[in-house]
Amino acid sequence: MSKSLIKISVYLLVAWLLSGCASSQHRIKGDKELKRLYTKDGFFTQHLSCLMLMDLSEGKIIHEINPNIYFNPASTTKLLTFYAGEKLLSAQSIALRYSYIGDTVHIWGTGDPSFLYSKTAQGGAFEFLKLHEGPISYSEENFKDERYGPGWAWDDYSYAFAAERSPLPIYGNLAYFQRNPNFSTPATQSKYMDQWLNTRNTSGKRIERDFHQNAFYYNPDSLQLYREQAIPFITSGVLTAQLLADTLQKLVIYQKTQLPDTTNILLGVRMDSLYQEMLQESDNFIAEQILLQISDAKLGYMNSHDAIAYITNLLYTDTPSPLVWKDGSGLSRYNLLTPASLLHVLKKIYLEVPEDRLFELLAQGGVSGSLKNNFGAETPYIFAKSGSFSNNYNLAGYLIADSGKRYAFVLMNNQFAVSVSTIRNEVEKVLQIIKKKY
Repeated sequence: MSKSLIKISVYLLVAWLLSGCASSQHRIKGDKELKRLYTKDGFFTQHLSCLMLMDLSEGKIIHEINPNIYFNPASTTKLLTFYAGEKLLSAQSIALRYSYIGDTVHIWGTGDPSFLYSKTAQGGAFEFLKLHEGPISYSEENFKDERYGPGWAWDDYSYAFAAERSPLPIYGNLAYFQRNPNFSTPATQSKYMDQWLNTRNTSGKRIERDFHQNAFYYNPDSLQLYREQAIPFITSGVLTAQLLADTLQKLVIYQKTQLPDTTNILLGVRMDSLYQEMLQESDNFIAEQILLQISDAKLGYMNSHDAIAYITNLLYTDTPSPLVWKDGSGLSRYNLLTPASLLHVLKKIYLEVPEDRLFELLAQGGVSGSLKNNFGAETPYIFAKSGSFSNNYNLAGYLIADSGKRYAFVLMNNQFAVSVSTIRNEVEKVLQIIKKKY
């Protein structure tokens, strides 16, 4: 076991012990229904859990249970990434950095995830490159990072939620496969990718990728592509140049050219279009690329670790507990946040982002994104970011009570053995109590 995993295990073991014996970690005022859920043999005492509730009009904490215990935040980590982007990036992304030498345009990526990515708005990068009449030279010398984040599960490599990070993503770094009614071979979004497809005699009903290379396998007799299947491909500078050449139908050369001190910039998409997809649909890829965009803008190169250190020193030195923050998306099992620190970030966001815009960016209960099928009401009252993976379900955001008052809340649940849906249903009970009684 790695030192990092041992450290995380010790953190969580101590957290579990403290959650069961530290009475100072519990403060529930008044409401008997909440007390029953969080004390003695209540549902939330069967695993590591927290509840924090703040009256935003007064900045006063109403309830707190385990505020200073470290939890794995999963995708609620994206709230940290959002606030950092809001503070450190312009309202419009930078799609490319470029310079001219003769008739060749030299380009460098900035981390902007939108180029030909179907889930985001499109900027002008495609048209800019298509209209250039000479050769295109592409370089990744300003990318100083790994393709995967620390603490990511290796066996997620073939799932769309674990697309690789890169300086100039194309198609979201995903290969899309669709049913082709006229041929037995699945259709892809790029002719270049057709060469990656191979048949083999297995019972599998889906397309599978080789771990080490861009080789995708399927059995034409058993394949069932009722919907589009997206699988991450292995990225590289050479491959990016080849994909650009294929889609632009132009000469694109990969060269290891250093980024000059001064370059031209090509503006891209509205950042709100990226924030909304990240926060509502919990797009991990966009979250990771936003960290790279911050690194590009503030450090002059792309490295997520360095970006997190820069952001933390600039924006998060005032959190109640130090952040153990390892990636932009929350995929990392190494991330650890205390509920008090996450509530602190929610308060900062609420004070600095207009409510109408903020609530449009977040998933709304019963209406949009990851909360579309839960937390519904005649009038939406939950605007939040969820975060889940095996044995973890967290929800952090804002609640409008029947009284009209606004609250920030953090509900975190780690180390449970029941289904996520069971936890989610109990979380909804808590929020319904707050909605009706506060």
